[in-house]
Amino acid sequence: MPYSIIITNNVVMKKILAVLAMMTVVAVSAMAQELNEQDLSIDKIPKKNVMSVVRSAYQVFPEAAKTLYQNYIEKYGVDADALVTSGFMMIADNDLDKALQTLDTAIDCKKGKNKETTAYAYIMKGIVYYHTGEYAKGEESLSKSIKANKKQAQAFLHRANCRAALGNAQGAFEDYQKAISIDRNNPEIKIEYARFLYENNSKDAAYDILNQLLRENPYENQVRFLKLQFCFSDEKYKEAIDEYMIYAQIEDVGFNTANLLELAIKDYDYTIQKMDNIIKEGKTKDFQDLWRLRRGHVKLVLGRDEDEGLKELQELSKNCSDSSRIAGDIAVKLANYHIGKNDWAQGIASIETAEEIARKENREIPYNWYVAKSNAYEELGNIDKAIEAIDTAIFNIKDEIKESGYSIIMKRSSLRKEKGRYTEAEADIDTLLSLFGENPALLYRKGDLETKQGNKEAGKAIYEKILEIDTVASIESYRMFALACLGRKDEAKAWAEKMIEISDSVLYSVTYYNIACMYSIMGDKAAAIENLMTAVENGFESCAVIRKDNDLDNIRDSKEFQSIEKIICAK
Repeated sequence: MPYSIIITNNVVMKKILAVLAMMTVVAVSAMAQELNEQDLSIDKIPKKNVMSVVRSAYQVFPEAAKTLYQNYIEKYGVDADALVTSGFMMIADNDLDKALQTLDTAIDCKKGKNKETTAYAYIMKGIVYYHTGEYAKGEESLSKSIKANKKQAQAFLHRANCRAALGNAQGAFEDYQKAISIDRNNPEIKIEYARFLYENNSKDAAYDILNQLLRENPYENQVRFLKLQFCFSDEKYKEAIDEYMIYAQIEDVGFNTANLLELAIKDYDYTIQKMDNIIKEGKTKDFQDLWRLRRGHVKLVLGRDEDEGLKELQELSKNCSDSSRIAGDIAVKLANYHIGKNDWAQGIASIETAEEIARKENREIPYNWYVAKSNAYEELGNIDKAIEAIDTAIFNIKDEIKESGYSIIMKRSSLRKEKGRYTEAEADIDTLLSLFGENPALLYRKGDLETKQGNKEAGKAIYEKILEIDTVASIESYRMFALACLGRKDEAKAWAEKMIEISDSVLYSVTYYNIACMYSIMGDKAAAIENLMTAVENGFESCAVIRKDNDLDNIRDSKEFQSIEKIICAK
């Protein structure tokens, strides 16, 4: 199977919602802000506040908010504020094109029209354009919002962001200043201004703003994390570590293992010293144990004091009860350690300990635990258990399927295929095609599975489809494999030459590996072995891939292949 990576990303809508959630363009009364789901009644809320309440409640109580919206329409009819709110809900549902059309309708609507609703509609349009990379359109919309209402700090703020993205530093500077003059107590504006100053070589001024904000509110972790990022970028690692340790103590959800490890890589001794001090000064055993866990994990992962780290986690595991908030985390970190050391059985045992603790605490078990468990079972050769674990992982993904499901569903398809469960394996590919659309990688796998089920004509039609959509030579191209499967050997070889031409030395290992697969598919064993050896010479070293890739089945029994496999898997 071609060796490649597919990455999916779906963060634009979340960014837009985060911005809209902070906006205060249309005032909501204190009464509206305190409403709960039961209070979302058309008879309890003044007409002028209903749409503001709908927007505020939509992300928390979407169904109740929709009902309130419909009741408003039935009672008062469609007006400009209702259309603005409809646009807001469409943005929340990630229907951005329709949202923009609805906001245009709101702007043109005469019923209930006032400068606030018009300005709000233009602001929302501007924010959508900014976060989808259409900065000129964003600037235009936000300028119209300002024309409708010149007292909106948010409009100046977001126009500043658009102007900065367009390279108009002076215009951005003036807009940030104007936004601050309108709303001096809004930290969000000052944070964006500090970021702008830093990116435009006014670093001292940026640090001054952040330090002032932290003096005013030491618990403002968004500010502290931005300062941490600035310090890290400027190679002020001790300052970055200082800020991070405060950040992590203020807000547990602010703790991120990857960030801590990245800082520890830059200054390991200082990171450990800071954690030693935090533990020493900790006022409760639970707090001290939490930071012992973090310290042990850093030692374990970075390998500077691996034995000490392992001992610390093992002692914590023995001494804390299953009800401890860190018991499950300890088990997971030990599981990752054992799996990293290829101690698959111990890794599975540690994950199962973590699962048991989570169930006792009635906590949701992260799907990645089951993915790790599946990987370990696969390495032990227990494919049925690997499938069982990955089934549970997919069930637990739930609403994150679009963001996180690709690699996991693909893994289940591969496991099912390995067990000869081709129909189920193909069903997984069909799921991915429905979620992510047609792409050559998925179609190639579907064609392979159809062929394995004896549906050669169906497989052939799918390979032909790949040739229609995969016409550009790139590292992700599947055209070469489709041609090979169709028996069009000369065309496949010509495409392989193109692949070599566009590759650089960094990609040679992948390119030659894929060419080896192509020759194996076509039955040219000598050429397959030659290209596979070239891939190894250029850095190919994936033992897992070479052992499981059925595209290499035609050469797997040869002595030459087995010698190459030993070279790779001995590393």
